[in-house]
Amino acid sequence: MYSFKKNDLKYICSYFGSKLRFLNELTLLIPLNCNTMYEVCGGLGSFILNRHWWFDKAVYNEYNEKIYNLMQVLKNIDTRERFIEELDNIPNNKEEFEKALYQYNNDFPDIGDKVEQAKIVYLLLTQSYNCEKKNWVKKVISKNKNVNIKRRLKKVAKELEKININNGNCFDIIENNKSNTGVWIYADVPYPQDTDRVSENSYDNEKYDWSLKLHEDFVNKVKGINSDTGCKILICTYDSPTYNKLLEETDYWHKIQIKKLPSPSGKKGKKRNIRIEYVYVNYTNYSELAKHLVIPVKWYY
Repeated sequence: MYSFKKNDLKYICSYFGSKLRFLNELTLLIPLNCNTMYEVCGGLGSFILNRHWWFDKAVYNEYNEKIYNLMQVLKNIDTRERFIEELDNIPNNKEEFEKALYQYNNDFPDIGDKVEQAKIVYLLLTQSYNCEKKNWVKKVISKNKNVNIKRRLKKVAKELEKININNGNCFDIIENNKSNTGVWIYADVPYPQDTDRVSENSYDNEKYDWSLKLHEDFVNKVKGINSDTGCKILICTYDSPTYNKLLEETDYWHKIQIKKLPSPSGKKGKKRNIRIEYVYVNYTNYSELAKHLVIPVKWYY
């Protein structure tokens, strides 16, 4: 029930920071009595694509309009077929990558077509290091691999048909659902600047990264939400003084060490540092199996 096979996974493209790396562990921490899920910092939606069926209603939310558009193009049956079929025509060289990066950073001044915009975003994701959409990385994509990519994206599109897609502010979603005990908020927030981040520039655009002040505002927004009378919340991040404040002033927020993993970025030729992923949760009504199957794990109460 909780395991998965690699070939069964649905994802747009792979990267080191993807939560596919501990999908099983997160699944064990899904609250048992929620019928609605919001992934409020959607990104590429690795978790919700593979676990939306757990809920009667699943909502993917992404503030970045360009990533949101990519999801909409894949979800819509008319635009999806055109997008996937035209992947064969996406160029793979540094010059075209830099042209695409210019279009992306300047809000597509020469391109109004939504499918063409989505193709540019996909080009930048798949031809840059760790999907950072910054510097071109030479990759050889064989004909067979391209066929497999198309097959995988068609599976992603089928899952997106069952998911509500939203382009909004995660603070508003939390405010609107803070008193709903049937809602689970899954927040894979950008890594705070008070953690041992490998790179301060590991996200595509500062507009969609979070300042330390914004993280503090987020903590203040969720700190007073008790799952006994409000929504359930799970926050993914590194160990952080900012998020540890959730534990200092309440008795219903808990911190769980999930897994030690290689860091999402590193210098060429250097051994990757090991980082520890944590979750902060305001509930305990998850599967009893979590305490036995989430390995390695430490429980902080």
